[in-house]
Amino acid sequence: MLARAWVAVVILCGCTVPYGAYLEVDGRAAGITYDRVQFFFGKYAGDQLPTSPKHIPATADVAEPGTLFKRLFAETDLQELGALDATFTYYLPPRATSQGLGEYVVAVAFVGDKPVGIAEVTDFKIPSAEIWRYPMPLVPVDREDFELWGNQKADCVRWKRARALGQVMTTLAVVRPDDHDCDGFADKDDCAELEYCADSAMRCDGRAVCFLEATCQIGACSNVRGTAASIPAKTCAPTACIGEAACNSCRGEPDIAMCLDAAHWDHPELKFPVTSGERLCATPSYGVLFPLPGGKACTAPRIELPVGNRFPNGYRIDATPDNVGCKLTITEPQVATKLTGHLHALLSIADASSGTGRTTILIALTPIAGDCSLGTTYHQPGIDYGICPSTTNRSATPRP
Repeated sequence: MLARAWVAVVILCGCTVPYGAYLEVDGRAAGITYDRVQFFFGKYAGDQLPTSPKHIPATADVAEPGTLFKRLFAETDLQELGALDATFTYYLPPRATSQGLGEYVVAVAFVGDKPVGIAEVTDFKIPSAEIWRYPMPLVPVDREDFELWGNQKADCVRWKRARALGQVMTTLAVVRPDDHDCDGFADKDDCAELEYCADSAMRCDGRAVCFLEATCQIGACSNVRGTAASIPAKTCAPTACIGEAACNSCRGEPDIAMCLDAAHWDHPELKFPVTSGERLCATPSYGVLFPLPGGKACTAPRIELPVGNRFPNGYRIDATPDNVGCKLTITEPQVATKLTGHLHALLSIADASSGTGRTTILIALTPIAGDCSLGTTYHQPGIDYGICPSTTNRSATPRP
């Protein structure tokens, strides 16, 4: 929970100072002078932060926690002072255009184009019949974990600091309302909404799975930079095909990964033991053997889903060849949680009979808590292979 800034409340009667909120940006204590100040107002948008040019996590599939705010724009949130000064007061009047700005604001002070100081206020209000003053003491940016970034224009900001004595370091970020990683690709077209695509990159591959419904193919989503109208911002390069039942069931669904995870069709199921505490029987990894039906060889196996080989609960799955099938290895996350419910994985193998050279199989993995001495049981009500040559005969109408 963010702490509210100290506020001085003054009730006025017949005074000339207008009612409203006053943000008092003050660099005197830190010896900071500036000639420009920009305010970044934000509305809460989530608890996962985007990557940025200076903040790329070591593990790409683990989002950085923090507090994300989408930016709200005020009429005059960029103020030019005309000369160096140590103080500036920004007035927010109690009118419709100012309402809704009061969840969070960062003030960045500049000398020319160079940021020199930063301050923030949380949970401020814009009163209609009072004057509320909010002190914003600046601290030098060169001593802070601070970043301004954005494709074409640096209009996104993040700041990591201990916001109260004895508290852990937390990161708050204010980003574009429709482009949360501020890389120039709108969220609706972004293959990785929280992964910054570098300005110098003409193409960035996302980890989200895309779906080509006409051919029942899944693939890798990519963003491509270009100015020509003929260059789409988002492309889908097919990597494998999904089975007919899965394809027909998932047509029209906005999230192909979520649809496949629901698995409303026949598919093989592997039940494997976990401890009574619902943890892996062997840590950090536990192997489950999946015998491929029809004597197929487990050639060059690859996990297509979940994205990045990681389930929503943090557990990871990998596939390797084995003499009688594919070995599926489940690895617990750094902070282990209980392993429950049905886990669905889409496995692909190299197969010359497939148009893309790969065939897919959807598999359910079900942990059974209690006795680690029990082996894995295998249930196969049916196999919905994804083989691309059969897509030309598939119906385009989703099944009920």
